[in-house]
Amino acid sequence: ASVLRFAPHWANAHPSHASRKGSLKKSFFCVLCKVLACKYLYFKLKQGKDIMAQVICVRGMEHARKGSTKRSEVPKRSVVRNAPTLASARDTPKKMLEKCYIFSIFVLIMRTLDEIYEELVLYKSTFPELAGLSNPSNTAIWKLWLRIVAFAVWTMENFFDLHKREVDETIRKYKIGTPKWYVEMTKLFQYGYTLPPESVYYNVIDESARIIKQCSAKVDMDGVLVIKVAKESGGNLVPLASGEVTALEAYLDRIQFAGVRLRVATFPADILRLNAIVYYNGEIPLTTYQNTFENAVKAYLKSIPFDSVFVRNHLVGAIQAAEGTIDVQINEWKFARHAEPDVVAGRIYETKAGYAITDSNTFTSVIYVAV
Repeated sequence: ASVLRFAPHWANAHPSHASRKGSLKKSFFCVLCKVLACKYLYFKLKQGKDIMAQVICVRGMEHARKGSTKRSEVPKRSVVRNAPTLASARDTPKKMLEKCYIFSIFVLIMRTLDEIYEELVLYKSTFPELAGLSNPSNTAIWKLWLRIVAFAVWTMENFFDLHKREVDETIRKYKIGTPKWYVEMTKLFQYGYTLPPESVYYNVIDESARIIKQCSAKVDMDGVLVIKVAKESGGNLVPLASGEVTALEAYLDRIQFAGVRLRVATFPADILRLNAIVYYNGEIPLTTYQNTFENAVKAYLKSIPFDSVFVRNHLVGAIQAAEGTIDVQINEWKFARHAEPDVVAGRIYETKAGYAITDSNTFTSVIYVAV
């Protein structure tokens, strides 16, 4: 609104009047600062939580109008969206109009650049004194100013949206004391480093010392929070060494909440044992299809998130999706666990280690039938 009101003076000003009217560049940056500040206040008002922003808004508008716009010049037929959210139910119509006046061009969050520009053009049409700005050229000075202001508003809306998403993600990730928080903090563990006094974060960040690559946190039936972890070696998940477990337990003891019982769990991988009959396209050589079949099973095992469940039908689907597979019948699938008897799985299987692999005995009971 300020840009549009001063536009006739800028368009008609003679260079000799620069000292009296003020330079165009200085006026633009002054208006731009007002626009960005008003955009911030509009964002606060729309949330309906910042009463101080409403007070500043009203006072700022009263101050801005002095010497440039009389109260009588406030357009009585201005159409302002979201007015109920910007004003209190106790406000009089006049006060509501005051609050919404300066925000009438800032309507929706995350609009496109063209939408903002069109709303500025529409708002301009509500001022009869601006009827002289009618040059249809896309390079007309009044259109260029609207484009500049629209771009500034669009940029700020994008900044606010990005900031909101970053804040939401930070809150979601670092809500302290939850299992998710323990997972994130466990992954920040640096083997060989010591936490500084009265802090749960290291002074020096060393990515190479962060050995925990996979982690889960679940409360067992005894009310103990089990932190299950694994590291990587040669591209495969492996359990932590005894010294690494001791260091991790000391780290968790420093960061844990009072009264929380923790236990670190790390085991060698569960090993799949498959008993199945596979029907495949007989035009494909057996050795070629065997490699395809085994790779499909291995890919399925790796695709499951750490410490999640394996589903029998999903394994069947992964095998059927392999090239050359016609049908598959899984008679039995079981898993060899560390220091425990083999476990025959039913519809689903929850691993002990949090991950599973194959070995040379995984496919010994698989029968291949060419069709």
